[in-house]
Amino acid sequence: MDVEALREALMQVMVLVDGKTDDHNKKIAALARNALVTNSSAQLRDSVYLHVKRGSCYTVESVIEIQASSGPLHEGDLAVVYRSLDSNAGYGRKLVEFNDGRFARIEKGSDGHEHE
Repeated sequence: MDVEALREALMQVMVLVDGKTDDHNKKIAALARNALVTNSSAQLRDSVYLHVKRGSCYTVESVIEIQASSGPLHEGDLAVVYRSLDSNAGYGRKLVEFNDGRFARIEKGSDGHEHE
């Protein structure tokens, strides 16, 4: 299974068990979330990303788990922390939004593989 397929499978597990309150589903969600954070952080860092609509470039600093009780972000949501190459300003965005086509990888990562 390639990394992209693994990430997609983990995202689907998160969606399936989201909101389920029994202990079994909570454990499954926690395991999937931890694997997704670890995998996503390693996969996204060390590359430059283009915001397709704006044309600006960013580097990813980390993938984090949100701790919030209300609002557009909720407890357990995953977010990407990224920094502008132009202004050095820092930003955060939900992981699903970062991976939905808004950003495109444009430089080679430290793993030596070419990324789009």
